[in-house]
Amino acid sequence: MSTPPVQPSALDILRQRYARGEIDAVTFDQMRERLEAAGEPRQQ
Repeated sequence: MSTPPVQPSALDILRQRYARGEIDAVTFDQMRERLEAAGEPRQQ
């Protein structure tokens, strides 16, 4: 039996996009705040 692959959270995807330079720090912070307000679990 194999387990299904773990899907990255929205916050994980956001961090990856920031790390790749796809978005700037201001956009990252704005999007992170929106995710947190929408109930995305906070990870550190």
